[in-house]
Amino acid sequence: MKKQWKMSLNVKMILMVGFLAVVVTTVAALISYRVYSSAFDSYYQSMAKSQADAQAAMLDERDVAEIQAAVKSCYGQVTGELGTDFDHYSDEDWAQYYDAFASVKELDSYQMIHDTQQELAESFGVESIYICYLDLDWDCAMYLVDGSISAEPCEPGVFDAPIIPEVRACIENGTYDFPAYITNYDEYGWLCTAAAPVLSEDGALLAVAYVDVSMNDVMESKAAFLRLLVGVLTAIETVLIVLWYMFISRMIVKPVNRLAAATASFVEDRERQGSEGAVSAISQLDIHTGDEIEHLSDAVRTMEKQINDYIDHLTAITAEKERIGAELNVATQIQADMLPSIFPAFPERRDLDIYASMNPAKEVGGDFYDFFLINENKLAIVMADVSGKGVPAALFMVIAKTLIKNQAMMDLPPEVVLEHVNNQLCEGNQENFFVTAWLGIVDMNTGVMDYANAGHNPPILIHPDGSMEWMKNISGLVLAAMEGLPYTPHRQQLQHGDRIYLYTDGVTEAINKNEEAFGEKRLQEALERMQGNAVCESISGVRMSLNQFVGEVDQFDDITMLEFEYK
Repeated sequence: MKKQWKMSLNVKMILMVGFLAVVVTTVAALISYRVYSSAFDSYYQSMAKSQADAQAAMLDERDVAEIQAAVKSCYGQVTGELGTDFDHYSDEDWAQYYDAFASVKELDSYQMIHDTQQELAESFGVESIYICYLDLDWDCAMYLVDGSISAEPCEPGVFDAPIIPEVRACIENGTYDFPAYITNYDEYGWLCTAAAPVLSEDGALLAVAYVDVSMNDVMESKAAFLRLLVGVLTAIETVLIVLWYMFISRMIVKPVNRLAAATASFVEDRERQGSEGAVSAISQLDIHTGDEIEHLSDAVRTMEKQINDYIDHLTAITAEKERIGAELNVATQIQADMLPSIFPAFPERRDLDIYASMNPAKEVGGDFYDFFLINENKLAIVMADVSGKGVPAALFMVIAKTLIKNQAMMDLPPEVVLEHVNNQLCEGNQENFFVTAWLGIVDMNTGVMDYANAGHNPPILIHPDGSMEWMKNISGLVLAAMEGLPYTPHRQQLQHGDRIYLYTDGVTEAINKNEEAFGEKRLQEALERMQGNAVCESISGVRMSLNQFVGEVDQFDDITMLEFEYK
């Protein structure tokens, strides 16, 4: 067999440190450059936007309207003679085209705006300053007045096409909040362009005031900063690699090699220890580095003594874990069997539809739901959440569920049911468990729903037209907290097609990797997206939205949902 090539720990450590240093240097350089660049970009965009706003504020809309009308009139006349197929214009045609706009520059309003722009250009130090008329039908920006000093100004009638999508979207939406943007042209270099609307008295868009700020010096500054940053970081990383190599070789590699040699003889020494006087190489290790390497040496010596005992007990421990796991699986199935799980629940009835699901955070959970017919005309609906998780909460859940159903089957009002159950749960509650619960009893003939709340999340009432309302009525204290507590009765008249959505806090308090909670707003949006679907599809849709929001974050609480439709 061909001998496998191996790499020494020294080389591996140097390669690893070198790789990490390169990665850290690259990341640090990119992040620093990004922050540096972003700060300059934001500053210039903000500055250009302020200058564009200042230009627009200083313009008289009547002057702009006069120039706009004159330019549009000239454009209509000259294109009426020459046509709009600009790709086939000759030099003489273009000369005639631009001559048609000469009268615009003779307007007093033109001269006034042009002088104002030049004053602003000198004050701001901008590359270009101009106003354009933007026509979505022409899909072009036509220059009205250009007071640029640093750059060659454009004459009235010159146009750029097409209009950039961001500006077009603002005009179509009527917001006129034009974004500043940075571009790079072969002719002008880097420019930061900002725009501001010039509006008529009735709020219509007359023109757009533009400002172009040169960023060529800034871009060169960015490149110089990046070169300097990379050079400094590279020098630092080289020095650190050399120092790290010297340290690793002396303090880690040599002691580890001794430890490796001793452990390599572990099996052979273990076989020889049966003979009198045999001593293992591990027990003879004498490493004193004063750090984790010395601790490792001591741990290996301890391991040699304990490993045999561990092997002896491993089989018994594994068997015990398998037994506990099997019992938990049985408990999970028993708990699932206690909750209504056959849907449709009442296939013979056409006056209702109901669906529910429960996903425990552990093998067994403390959430539960229930629904059952008290008599032919009354349907009871329960949603509850026991404090805590795991087997203790599951046992308390069984007791609470049984008590609620037994009391409700006596045809008592919901508030009386909760009062009786609360008193019964308080007896012998040494572990101080408590239960949040919501109980509703619906008269299927009249649609009247009587309900009471014991500290549970408020349900959502969904109307057939898609509107929703939170049933945030007065809530009583949680069950099993204190004996003799009263609970407030509430009543809701259900109409044909109304739905009641119930849930536990595992839905709204589910968090994603950014530690953001799913919350009531996202829950309502998820229900709105499922409007018109059957209740089972609605529950599945909400769960899908919840899963997409949470991503790969582990579920930390039971998630239980129920949706009932009154037909």
